[in-house]
Amino acid sequence: ALDRQQADVGELGELGPLELRGRQEHLDGEGRALAELALDRDLRAHDVAELLEAEVVALHLSPDGEWVVTSCGGRYNHYLIIRNMMGIKWDLEFNDFLPISWREEGMPGGLSTVFWDSEGDYLYFTTHIGWSGGGDECFPGFGTNGLFRLDLKTGYWVTLINPPTYFPGDEIKFAPTGRRYAVDKNGVMISDLKTGEVIQINATGVMDLSWSPDGTKLAFSTADCNEEGKVIYSSVFVWDTLANREQEILTITGVLLHPESWHSNNLLRIKEEKFDGLNNLYSVYTYDLPQRNLVFVGTATPYP
Repeated sequence: ALDRQQADVGELGELGPLELRGRQEHLDGEGRALAELALDRDLRAHDVAELLEAEVVALHLSPDGEWVVTSCGGRYNHYLIIRNMMGIKWDLEFNDFLPISWREEGMPGGLSTVFWDSEGDYLYFTTHIGWSGGGDECFPGFGTNGLFRLDLKTGYWVTLINPPTYFPGDEIKFAPTGRRYAVDKNGVMISDLKTGEVIQINATGVMDLSWSPDGTKLAFSTADCNEEGKVIYSSVFVWDTLANREQEILTITGVLLHPESWHSNNLLRIKEEKFDGLNNLYSVYTYDLPQRNLVFVGTATPYP
């Protein structure tokens, strides 16, 4: 992360704020971001030097700006460094979170953050596996492998969802409020982190998950393919946490449907994907939940 012909990592650890600012021009994008972080958040200079030597792949701040997560290493020795501005640091190694059989095989992949709780007590993270694969038109794409929670005060972590030994893994989505998360395991499983309640929704061929901004509604899509791997039909459902019920809002044959985003807590944007040889054709819909109908339909090719 440092151009050693212009600046030395060892020297960087001895620099004060003024000298560190002067050396920023000698760093690449990642190193410059770390230097900015040191200046803006009062991170000690020797901590910056340590990170610069750690094969930094990526870094980001927690929403409250109190913690820095640094992604380091390669695809076979990846690890995360989580530290705050008071010097508390936790290290997480990728191999520690793999099924035993995969550790022995030397599985490539890494760790990634999923969600920070609003109180700043926990970091939720997962593993992702490096692999080459694919499937039919109903293939859900890449997923995550397991869900873990790190206690930022003690450094202890627990497993919330065991990592599967199948590809492409599971899709996990947290509600924006952080109270619930959903995973496409055995249909759709919704866990309430406040009450501990777990709700299981029967569904097959789950493709995508999307929470409303207030976290009270979960939209998810399903798809069914024939023996040739061609999509027969796709549907979108919405589960309401307050009413504890789901409703099917849209089904179309011959295409895939994806709940893409929310315009508000009651307006859901849906993407339609139609396979046409080597080209995909796209349309977008906006569904009004209280009115129970589509309020917008439009084409969006190429992909919006």
